[in-house]
Amino acid sequence: MAGSEAMVRIALVTTFAVAGLYCLPRCLRSRHPWPARLADLLHGAMCAVMVAMLFGIAGDPWGVQLTVFAVAAGWHVVRLVAAAPGGHPDRWSSLTQAIMMSSMCWMLLPGPHGAAAPMPGAHLPGPDRAEFGPAVTGTLAVALIAASVLWTTRSFALANRPARRGGVTAPGYQAAMAAAMGASLIVMLPM
Repeated sequence: MAGSEAMVRIALVTTFAVAGLYCLPRCLRSRHPWPARLADLLHGAMCAVMVAMLFGIAGDPWGVQLTVFAVAAGWHVVRLVAAAPGGHPDRWSSLTQAIMMSSMCWMLLPGPHGAAAPMPGAHLPGPDRAEFGPAVTGTLAVALIAASVLWTTRSFALANRPARRGGVTAPGYQAAMAAAMGASLIVMLPM
């Protein structure tokens, strides 16, 4: 079992590290509009936190990460609502990113909810989240795997078009990130 856990960890760390490195130069490009650069910056932060979590460094005692990702999830929801109607790629991108940021919040949320281990000294009042934790974790995982399939299909569709500027990098990146986030949630489910 330890060998398969190590392989999963290596695959996830590699995916998040490569995705984070993909985001960095995109954050600095002045030709991208500021919302796209901010989204890339948030994705870079998400990748860094995921790599840290995979190495056992989780959360912060002040809740800064949780706050940042909660605000980021809300910002992506606002972008989703404000995007062009229909199946416009910006809507799908905002939806996928909102789900990913929400998943980060869920993973960072203190308490025995089935996703993150309790942080020392942290306790949120309210009902025992252990009852519904696996359902929330599973729902987020399924949504992210579905998003990964959507983005993979989109990247193949774009790859078959002649000489399209921008290529399939962005949809492929979205697919890889959604799959890695979904897989991260799946391995947190109780077996």
